[in-house]
Amino acid sequence: MKKYWKGGLLLLCGTLPFLAVYASRFLPAEEPGYEKALALLKEHSPEVPAELRALIPEYPGATATTATDVQGAFSIYSEVTDTAEQVFRFYAKELAALGWQATPCKEDEKKGACYTRGSVEVYVYTTPSLFSAARTGVVLYIEDAARQFHPSKENDPAAETIITAVAETYRTCTTYRDECYEVMRFHNSGSGVAFIDTIREYKTAFVRPAQFRLSVQDSMHKSFGSTKVIHADGYGIREYEHGEVSELESLPDSLEYMQQGVPRLLFSEELLAPLNLSELEHPEEEVVDGVSCHRIRGKDAYGQEVTLWIDKNQTLIKQVKRTEKVNIDLTEITATWKAQVDVPIEAEELAFRPFGRIPIPIGLTLRDFQATWHWTPLWIKIAYLTGGSLLLAGILAILLTWRRVRRERPVTVADTTVG
Repeated sequence: MKKYWKGGLLLLCGTLPFLAVYASRFLPAEEPGYEKALALLKEHSPEVPAELRALIPEYPGATATTATDVQGAFSIYSEVTDTAEQVFRFYAKELAALGWQATPCKEDEKKGACYTRGSVEVYVYTTPSLFSAARTGVVLYIEDAARQFHPSKENDPAAETIITAVAETYRTCTTYRDECYEVMRFHNSGSGVAFIDTIREYKTAFVRPAQFRLSVQDSMHKSFGSTKVIHADGYGIREYEHGEVSELESLPDSLEYMQQGVPRLLFSEELLAPLNLSELEHPEEEVVDGVSCHRIRGKDAYGQEVTLWIDKNQTLIKQVKRTEKVNIDLTEITATWKAQVDVPIEAEELAFRPFGRIPIPIGLTLRDFQATWHWTPLWIKIAYLTGGSLLLAGILAILLTWRRVRRERPVTVADTTVG
């Protein structure tokens, strides 16, 4: 056995890094940086207007209260230790005492509670905490009709004609395919800092009436397979996101915030975003990625500027650029499409598969491994690699020693003269 001492020593050394990682679990955990994260949020949060503070009571014991001001709407976020049911009971009682009337929520607001008082509407809902699983996030979304945007001029007739034709193309096409590249640029008005915040890539395939697939890939936070997939085959609607597969009730509703809302145009008789603009300006000509386009400027329902580039040959959206003002900061969103209508769509393009040809269980395992490795501290990565290398070296050393011993073992030859 002495001949195997090198391999045994390597195996022993290989286990030490893994033991060190295991032992680190029993060390005191570092603070999660809650106060630092909260301070960063508050730095960019405006003060809640006094008139709103008088109309809407603050939840007892609420922390991490921050606000977001978008033209026509105001959102207040806070965190509590109570459950969602307790939150809804509190606001039902306190808002009623202040003269608010409970009203039915819109379809996309059915998970919360809605109240009105005069021209002001408030939508109360809960969400997972930004910081801790032990807390509940509470959101008050407030809209005041008096603050909402109202167009001050008529639409240009030529621009309206083009917009109507674009909506008709999406609504009546038999098949549709696209690739979309969306970039979000954040501009901090206070510091003057500008940076790319998010890049997303979308792929859509559609065969009327009900075969549909949309995949999303977040390019700045690469994961194995698609980040999100929405799939319909005429029998049901499925969604894959964050490693979970769920059933959906409505395909158009699930597409509202995808690709600036463009996929919803395939299913709607109404004029939806990003086409439902006001104060449309006269079209101008411009080339985008070698494609001759109509450039049309307008404003959305919040009065924010939106520019459309319409492919003149296909009457499809080529590019959308919008600027959103949140508090004192600006977010510039640019989405660019390569789209085709009434072309053959292969069955493979419509398959649900979030991981391509790799089966979903294997894909989920690989995705989880990649995500875990990405967030693993550097010293633990080094420990795993070092320990794994030493264990492999130890196993190889033992196998080579065993093979050499077998070769060196003397061979006994039987004496045929005996007997």
